[in-house]
Amino acid sequence: TWKPYFISGHHCFDNQSTVSTLETWWFYQSETCDGSGTDVRFEKRHGGAQLLYKAEVTDTAFLLLNSSPPSGVWFLGWWAVLPDIGEPVSGIHHPQADKKKISFGSNLDYAVCSDGETDGTFRCVPSNAGQATYLVVNWDSGITESGSSGSGLFAHHEANDDWPIVGTLRGGNDSCSDPSGVSFYGRFDIPYSDALHEWLNPSMSERFSLAVSKTGTGTGTITSSPNGISCGGDCAEAFNSGIIVSLAVTPNAGSYFTGWSGACSGIAPCVVSMTSNKSVTARFDTPGTALNTFLQQLFGSLLHALNSQ
Repeated sequence: TWKPYFISGHHCFDNQSTVSTLETWWFYQSETCDGSGTDVRFEKRHGGAQLLYKAEVTDTAFLLLNSSPPSGVWFLGWWAVLPDIGEPVSGIHHPQADKKKISFGSNLDYAVCSDGETDGTFRCVPSNAGQATYLVVNWDSGITESGSSGSGLFAHHEANDDWPIVGTLRGGNDSCSDPSGVSFYGRFDIPYSDALHEWLNPSMSERFSLAVSKTGTGTGTITSSPNGISCGGDCAEAFNSGIIVSLAVTPNAGSYFTGWSGACSGIAPCVVSMTSNKSVTARFDTPGTALNTFLQQLFGSLLHALNSQ
């Protein structure tokens, strides 16, 4: 599509307010590998971006830049596969917000990583390929440091003889004083399978429309996962065939959510499998109307139970 999509870390961009402040710096690099050369062209772009997708499980944030990059910028390729253990990889990053650097190493292991519930400390435990959410990278040349979060990990794709992106940096325990440490990169193939293919490969499968509407005397919003619906204002979205879409409701002050109709029913979260065009309605009521709706639903359930005896 040649759209300026931008991938980074969820802990860097966790909401639209932050994403709207994004400023991008292009060609912030040295003319020489040791960093002693003068900067090449250094250009800034303002205007922020749109937050299209975020996922804590792989620390992924996927954006669409509002301002086009300057001329001379290349698009990255992507590879939605899990790199093998021992596969050569490289990382391009800006350690401590310094000029662009590159590190070389290999995929050492797989891991599941998360922030601690009490202290927020980032922790990782070894895992198998089926359950892992992160790649564990050991560097032969170079390291990563804070300030590099969200930067890309690239693996050698032998068939095309190129280096597409396979992960984004969350953190690590390597440093200049201890270069034997490792870096943890959120897997790219997981968010790609979850939702990113909708933007990066929209012709991959048939697409179906999900239309959301609201009714009742109250007000509220409905949002979707994967992103796409924020109703609010955006109440319809096309999703690839087979995608599972979850809808969450948030009643406004003084309103209550009293149930779904259409493709979903009841008051539990609405989960829709996109096998055809679907529509769903969320009902929001004010307190008096909400009580009447509840009593009607309760009476209907009791009547159904009695008729079933």
